[in-house]
Amino acid sequence: MRHWLCKPALRQTGPWLFILVLASFWALVAISGWNGLKASSAADRIHRISASDLVGVTRLRVEDATPSEAYLPPVSVQLGTGSDLRIHPSVAEEDATLRTLEPTTWITASVDGETLVLRVSTSPTTARSGSRSRAQTWIKEIEAPAHIQHLQLEQGRVHVRAPMDTLTIEGERITVHGAVKALDLRSSECSPHSRRRGSREDGMDIDAKEMQLVRLRASSGLVELKRSEGLQSLELQLGGAVALSLDRVGALDLLPGRTVADASGAGSPVCGASAVATTNSGDSSRTVALVPVH
Repeated sequence: MRHWLCKPALRQTGPWLFILVLASFWALVAISGWNGLKASSAADRIHRISASDLVGVTRLRVEDATPSEAYLPPVSVQLGTGSDLRIHPSVAEEDATLRTLEPTTWITASVDGETLVLRVSTSPTTARSGSRSRAQTWIKEIEAPAHIQHLQLEQGRVHVRAPMDTLTIEGERITVHGAVKALDLRSSECSPHSRRRGSREDGMDIDAKEMQLVRLRASSGLVELKRSEGLQSLELQLGGAVALSLDRVGALDLLPGRTVADASGAGSPVCGASAVATTNSGDSSRTVALVPVH
């Protein structure tokens, strides 16, 4: 009797179980196939510069070969992640049909003295679509070895993953945190390589939890210092157009060397002998290869 009762039930549920299993199978195939397609895309493929090309290199500069008003997302820089330098490129979906996917067609790398220069070219879509469009090609992330101790980039998020004694960063929209004893953060307005896109987003954001000394030079924008309880020294050289935000009143006791520019000079760069040194272009410049990581 029990066997006879089970047969109708199986006849009713069997097709639905088969459809459910089949749908699950194709869903898994679709997911795995999409991920595989993304991983094999030239736009998402990681490129590296070998450690042998970085011998003697202590500086990294990221710049636009064809500057425009197009919005560029901030570059994420991870310091202390091995001996090679790895570049994670990105291409907007609407640019996928153009022949600009291969990063070596819009990223060039060269070594000038102690500086590794990464130059990013604006894609054809951006050049045609207007000055306020979002850039189609950009560098999403850079993983750099710990001997890179000087960064020059317009905007970025810097994370120090391996302990460093000193780090100098030049930029306008910079967020930095991690294990660096002495941080020197400077406005790039003093640099001949500066390519400003406007000050609406200018600002410096420092998480000083693992820092002992912070030195700031800025002429405009918001400067925000967080988790400063472990700081032993704080030096500020600020312009009249700077809004300073401190996480605690006690940080003011660390400011014997503070210099605030006169309000009449608001908007002018805070430059001087301490401005960032730049390398001289010449015969010492050499091109280095971007090798895809499969």
